[in-house]
Amino acid sequence: MVSRYPLHRLLTLTHTHPLHGIAWSPKSHHIVTACWDTTARIWEALTGQLVLTLQGHTHPVNGVAWSPDNRQIATTSDDRTTRLWDALNGHSSRILTGHTHVVYSVAWSPDSQQIATTSADHTARMWDTATGQMLQTLRGHTSLVESTAWSPDGVYLVTASKDGTARIWEAQTGTLCFMLRGHTEGINSVAWAGTGAHIATASHDQTVRIWKLS
Repeated sequence: MVSRYPLHRLLTLTHTHPLHGIAWSPKSHHIVTACWDTTARIWEALTGQLVLTLQGHTHPVNGVAWSPDNRQIATTSDDRTTRLWDALNGHSSRILTGHTHVVYSVAWSPDSQQIATTSADHTARMWDTATGQMLQTLRGHTSLVESTAWSPDGVYLVTASKDGTARIWEAQTGTLCFMLRGHTEGINSVAWAGTGAHIATASHDQTVRIWKLS
């Protein structure tokens, strides 16, 4: 299928090591990249100008996410930490510790008050971004947890794991609500539709599954 929109490669942004994550700012003026050189970098999206380099992690940076209110950036790393950064000046505002293995992905709650992180320690964790306090540890997956997403209303969180399941949790209590089974291999990524009615999961079994929530 040919897109009705013309596609042109506008810019090429270069790091010195492989990249593992990328996110747009909510206003789409900037992007932030996560690199295995232990840094994340903020770029001006239209010109390709490097704006800030976020330095502090001691191992490769795996995940990156920009807060919905445009004020903060969260990064995750092989160093088992998650860092929060001021998006305007690049200062590291908090270091979140608690995971016992590599931290993979991070997702902001819709109100920018919390983040969720996933890890090779088989857990997902939820954090208060104002205080750095760990709010919940979501246990139940039997293999590394690769990806997470919030429901549009911020009431639920979904996690995806190499154990082949996705699990829906109540965010406030950490209670497991539903388990999505069907993939025959690990799930690498999960996304919640903006309507709140569907979840999509992408798996190493070469399929994407779309789940309707009733």
